[in-house]
Amino acid sequence: MSKLAKLKGITPKYVFGRVRHEIRKNNNEKIIKKNKPLLHNKDVSIISQNCVGGVFYHDMGLQFLSPTVNLYLTSNEFLKYVINIKKYNDIVPVVTMDDEKKYPVGKLGDLTLNFMHYHTCDEALQKWEDRKKRINYDNLFVMVIDDKYFTEDSYKEFEKISYDKILFTTDKVYAGKPDCLVLDKIFENGKSIIIEHRKFYKNKVLINKLNAMK
Repeated sequence: MSKLAKLKGITPKYVFGRVRHEIRKNNNEKIIKKNKPLLHNKDVSIISQNCVGGVFYHDMGLQFLSPTVNLYLTSNEFLKYVINIKKYNDIVPVVTMDDEKKYPVGKLGDLTLNFMHYHTCDEALQKWEDRKKRINYDNLFVMVIDDKYFTEDSYKEFEKISYDKILFTTDKVYAGKPDCLVLDKIFENGKSIIIEHRKFYKNKVLINKLNAMK
């Protein structure tokens, strides 16, 4: 490698990273192009534990009809939220800047909302309140992620959810169970592989479940 390339920071690691990024981007564009025409339920409110719901809305070119965009809750707190969603949505969260996490954090009663993609507390609160008003409780779908906090008891709580739902998991014990989609990976090295590689579109399970609601 030339000295000029090194001075510009163009290292083999950088080049490899860019190539991987472009390949992943092209693959995701193909996946989105294939799935977008298949979705018929376009006014669905997706209540998602993390950014999967927001990314899906963006992929499909739909308005955000949900407050759970660009944020996350732990699985157990999220389950508590969706099981009692109307009660919690009557509460206005108290949002403060977390100096350690470096992003706004909201207290919704006894729950914690991690607004990791927002720059200010005012922005996080305003987006939550505005989007909360758009929820269509008659066409509501819940996305749960099997994270490190998810247990057998968590699955029992998942089964209590009265709305249409899906659990994204890597645990094969849930294979064949209703409302579960088993994936090879969800997280890897701190990254959300389910989003980066659009794994939530696997076998059209999500698209088919959403369409079946109409």
